[in-house]
Amino acid sequence: MFKYIRLLFLMGIFIIWDYFAWMLPYSRHPERYPLELRYKKARKLVLRLVRACRIDFHIENREVIKPGEVYVFVGNHLSFFDAIMILAVNEHPVKFVGKIESRKYPFVGRVFRALSGEFIERDNLKQELKVARKVEASLLNHEHSWYIYPEGTRNKDPYAPMLPFKPGTFRIPLNTKTTIIPFASFGNFRPLSFKINLKRFPIQVRYLQPIPYEEMQGRTTIDIAEMVYARLQPEVDALRAKDVDYIAEITLGKNKKKSPKGKK
Repeated sequence: MFKYIRLLFLMGIFIIWDYFAWMLPYSRHPERYPLELRYKKARKLVLRLVRACRIDFHIENREVIKPGEVYVFVGNHLSFFDAIMILAVNEHPVKFVGKIESRKYPFVGRVFRALSGEFIERDNLKQELKVARKVEASLLNHEHSWYIYPEGTRNKDPYAPMLPFKPGTFRIPLNTKTTIIPFASFGNFRPLSFKINLKRFPIQVRYLQPIPYEEMQGRTTIDIAEMVYARLQPEVDALRAKDVDYIAEITLGKNKKKSPKGKK
């Protein structure tokens, strides 16, 4: 609980100010404002939140992302904090596809709408196809990269294997001949957890080697989903193992400070 009181003290005034200054107008009429401006405002608030949450990002293989190119990023989904993480690690505008429920999240839903994110209503095939066409049009026009979570919902157990991937996710890069960049993440479930309180919160993000259209050509979406899953799961497992060292280092440092003088 103290964690939330601290965040409220550090972030409350900024969130309320930004809510009325730009979240409301940008989310109601995003078409009136350039995406670069909307993204800059949102990322500034996110980076302030990252500092307040005492997060340390550990990013690997960012060099696989080539400037000026558009991609479909697919990764494991552990928390609604994932969207905040993506904004923090991407300096230039990117867009998201999220579940319809996230539209109602306080503040986060407003930011999502302000950035012209797309919402999928599960079990509504007609609506899903409509969203897919919008994303495909954006990619074909070489506008922006998109982040999509093929599990369809967050995995509530971060130590369990990823949930099965929904093959329909991969119809978008297949139809648009867009390169896929899988990414693994871990630790993003901790910063806003009631039960976990650490001095620092490590979050790891690892980008994998891109999967060009040529590697997808001739495959079904089921095949592609299985291929990406098989590449991504070992990377998530590796980050989970590495996380043990990060947490041990943080905990050890905390215990050293608590030790009485003269004791080791």
